[in-house]
Amino acid sequence: MAFAYYIIYPIKTSSFQLRQMALFFIVLSVIFLQGCAQNTLREKNKLPINDSLSSLSANAACKFHFDANDFDLAMPYCLRSAEKGDTSSQVDLALILEHTQSGNKDIDKVVHYMGEAAQSGDPKAQNYMGIWYEKGINLAQNYSSAMEWYRKAANQGDASAQSSIGKFYEEGLGVKKDYEQAAYWYSKAASNNSHFAQTSLGNLYFYGAGVVQNYSKAAALYLEAAEADMPDAQYHLGEMYNTGKGVEEDGKKAVSWFHLAAEQNYVDAQIALGNSYYVGHGVEQNYSEALKWFQKAACQGNAIGQNNLGILFQGGNGVQQSYSEAAKWYQKAANQDYALAQINLGYLYNKGLGVNQSYTEAIKLYQKAANQGNAVAENNLGATYQFGYGVPRDYKKAFDLYKSSADQGYALGQYHLGYMLLHGIGVSKQPEQAVKWLMMSAEQGLKDAQLELGLVYEGSYGVPKSYEKALKWYTMSANAGEPLAMYNLGLMYEYGRGVQKDYKLTADWYQKAADLDLPNAQYKLGKLYMFGLGLPTNLEKAKELLQKAANAGLDSANWSFSLLLKYKKN
Repeated sequence: MAFAYYIIYPIKTSSFQLRQMALFFIVLSVIFLQGCAQNTLREKNKLPINDSLSSLSANAACKFHFDANDFDLAMPYCLRSAEKGDTSSQVDLALILEHTQSGNKDIDKVVHYMGEAAQSGDPKAQNYMGIWYEKGINLAQNYSSAMEWYRKAANQGDASAQSSIGKFYEEGLGVKKDYEQAAYWYSKAASNNSHFAQTSLGNLYFYGAGVVQNYSKAAALYLEAAEADMPDAQYHLGEMYNTGKGVEEDGKKAVSWFHLAAEQNYVDAQIALGNSYYVGHGVEQNYSEALKWFQKAACQGNAIGQNNLGILFQGGNGVQQSYSEAAKWYQKAANQDYALAQINLGYLYNKGLGVNQSYTEAIKLYQKAANQGNAVAENNLGATYQFGYGVPRDYKKAFDLYKSSADQGYALGQYHLGYMLLHGIGVSKQPEQAVKWLMMSAEQGLKDAQLELGLVYEGSYGVPKSYEKALKWYTMSANAGEPLAMYNLGLMYEYGRGVQKDYKLTADWYQKAADLDLPNAQYKLGKLYMFGLGLPTNLEKAKELLQKAANAGLDSANWSFSLLLKYKKN
């Protein structure tokens, strides 16, 4: 017998390479010794040359070269062992043939060897057959056949197949949707340490689909998968810390988990991390960091990331303010039918910011978003019909759009609907219904609705007058920054409407409204300074305030200003 000599030159190798080389020589030694044994056996027992010992050595060489990704070297060994019926080699051979770089890929052989292993009961092969039927890879897509193979593998404890059956039941692929069955199979796979199944089962517990809703169980399952570096689990766990569901709210932990997932290019986490930096939740507010993560998401073609970039450019946060850049990013997201981007771009067209002003384009965009049932778009479209922006006025259309928006709980839609009902715009006056919708809006914190309720209870709109309620709603609206509510509070304290007269409080509220450039408040505050009511007399201050109000076109301020000038001359 002739031997080949290997000359080993001293070369720089890594510890991993050394281990591979050592393992290779061990395999060679085994093959050599087996060859010697085979020769001895053949001499003694007249065995044929292709006996089981030869098949065993081929299997070892197949496995070694396959695991080292030396597919060309593995091929002949895998072929020899596969032909002997070794299922592990049949699986490896099928995968080698599937991923061959030549143009002579033989799909029939790929399916033949994988099918033989699967029919022989190899769970790995059965799972691959399921995947191929599910995805339409190498075989025509067939969910029923996929499920058949997945079940065979799953019944042998294959976690990947168990997970796939869970997914089929969750998504209704070839079977009727059944969340209980999905939970059953995910639970089996999760017990077998499938991180995909742990995440998916966590989702079912989070939403209470097929199981009793349990945020704590969801968090525990997400944690198992997250610690195994599953990005979707890391993201979901971050969201739980962000909202305090199932765990104690902790913005810093949320950001930490978002960051781990975002670094793996998980787009939802990139958006969540960008949002955290944008609002400063769990981390110091940083528009530049928000920009960075929104850009990463946008570069993956994510519509939310593109829309959020538009918001940054529109507001000049973390970037130089640019309506045209905002419009560019909104357009990209709007092209993907993202409703919020359509609304934002519609607003720019409505106002002519960064684009040529066009009510027609604005309406088209609002309509696209409204067709998706978006409440904001329905409200905006309602306003175009109420006020006739680019279309003939149509109060009925406006009312119907506001109603649809209001029914979805959108505060501005509720306000507009209440306003039309209160004042009888396009419909008969219905004060009780008006108050109902205004109340819904006001309780969501909309200062315009709070102001309107104050006016309703102070005036005579067909509901019982109540200064107490008027004071309550004016105060809420004023505290939210509405100058007219501040002015009305000043009037209530000046004239003692439902409260004791108090010129000090009167002056305070007029001052707040005057600081926001409300002419009526400037006029009233000027008069207080003029006559020394609630604050020291100051004619110069009175003159300044009355002049501002007069310049704003307030006739009564003109008269008072003239009177003041005469008074000063005398």
